[in-house]
Amino acid sequence: MRAITVVDPGHGGTTAVGQSTPFGVQGLNGLIEKNVALDLSQRVAQRLGKSVCLTRYGDVNLSLDDRAQLSSDLDAPAFLSLHGTAGGCGAHGSETWVHSSASPGSIALAEDVRDELRRLRIPDRGLHRGNLAVLNPRRHRNGCAACLVEVEHLDDENGARLLGNPRALDAVADGLARGIDRYLSRGAANGGRSYAFGRVHARALDDELDLTDFPTNVFVVVPDTDTPTVPRQIRQSDHDALQRAWDCMMKGKGLTLQGTAADQRGFRELLRGGLADSPLMRGLFGEITCDETHPLTLHLVTQDSDVEVDRFRFDPTQLAGARHGRAGHHTIDLWDVNKFERVATTAQPWLTLRHQVLTHCLREAREGVLFTGPGDAYTPSHNTAIGDENTFRQEQGQIGVKDLHQPTTIPAGMQEIYTHNGAVLTTETINETNGDITSITYAP
Repeated sequence: MRAITVVDPGHGGTTAVGQSTPFGVQGLNGLIEKNVALDLSQRVAQRLGKSVCLTRYGDVNLSLDDRAQLSSDLDAPAFLSLHGTAGGCGAHGSETWVHSSASPGSIALAEDVRDELRRLRIPDRGLHRGNLAVLNPRRHRNGCAACLVEVEHLDDENGARLLGNPRALDAVADGLARGIDRYLSRGAANGGRSYAFGRVHARALDDELDLTDFPTNVFVVVPDTDTPTVPRQIRQSDHDALQRAWDCMMKGKGLTLQGTAADQRGFRELLRGGLADSPLMRGLFGEITCDETHPLTLHLVTQDSDVEVDRFRFDPTQLAGARHGRAGHHTIDLWDVNKFERVATTAQPWLTLRHQVLTHCLREAREGVLFTGPGDAYTPSHNTAIGDENTFRQEQGQIGVKDLHQPTTIPAGMQEIYTHNGAVLTTETINETNGDITSITYAP
């Protein structure tokens, strides 16, 4: 059975539940402890994956008994409660707490966490003991290591700045996750259970995200507790994750852009608009950039006569068992993509949206690098991309979806059929000369 660590975001809700107060302290920059604790806990959970459970996932308050009881119910080897604090008089730094009757394991977990936070240059204000009900060993299973971390002081300018910075919270989450892993790995060496955590590395708080061309001022950022109702609305945590994904692309991690500087800027401009309007594209982009195990390279060109919109890099002569050649490479002709909304020559407006085309290119490339065979990787990748196109159209309120196996090649170019409620809505013909789109016509 998988060992589950419990991470407890302190406070929550709007009313006290027993000894658990709802809001916690409030910082100089308006931050409320309960929100910081939840945000940070969710980031830790992202790093530990299936090996972690939070005591709360939304803005609710639980009694201290209920928080500790979850740890007991899950037979958790470790319990970490996360908080901010206020001390006055310019207090700055983290404080780590264990129960007055803490076990050696609880002290060891606390020390591992302290070590990781010190590596991030957060001032260490020591290990403290106290009769904290949520850490009471009688409320946890025998052998569970339990500690509480006051990560920073919200009433201090430096502490408030750190806890209000998503990039800094990422670094803190890395450190906390690594501290948990260090403790559990040491337990595994002594016959205990271990986690598989190695996807992140501790990094300095002053690491800069490269957000060149990132779409600023185009999103409507809503709290994590809200449900986005229109495409441009985005939860705060999703917005932070999107910035990290953009940084990965700019640094060639997960997604590498190749082409002239002008073509790379053009692609980022195209992508910027898609991310602003489409939750589907935001999810797909994050999926690609955050997967360094399956790196993807996009070759960006302009008016390449050998590329009809995009090219799936597949060489059947290089098949080896279940694998295909040129895995992880895809070519996009930006001229063709941008022409879809410019060259319709009939009274009926164009149906294919350029961000719909970009969605297809990204999904097809992604499926290609994930393909394990046997045989041709193109057809299943292409058909999955058609499915994403149709989802995109529905998301954008468009009428008409593509049948699979589109487009059909014709002598003058390509032809695509859109249907609505099972009936043919229209046929879209993409006319080409020497591989360049010259016009788009519709029938009827």
